[in-house]
Amino acid sequence: MTIDVRVEEMREMPISELSIGQSQARTRQVSKNLGDLVASIRATGLLQPIVVCPPEKEGGKYEVLTGQ
Repeated sequence: MTIDVRVEEMREMPISELSIGQSQARTRQVSKNLGDLVASIRATGLLQPIVVCPPEKEGGKYEVLTGQ
């Protein structure tokens, strides 16, 4: 299966603007692990870009599609 993806924009954004994607294979999220991830990103930055979907409504969060 091939999926065509078009990069419209690449930018930095605050973690607070992101939400976990509904289609993520990981169905259980442990908040301690998420906290560790946030601390790691703050300390060293993000080593690999993530793919997000824009919010459905104004003021909503971007949904993480890949790279979580």
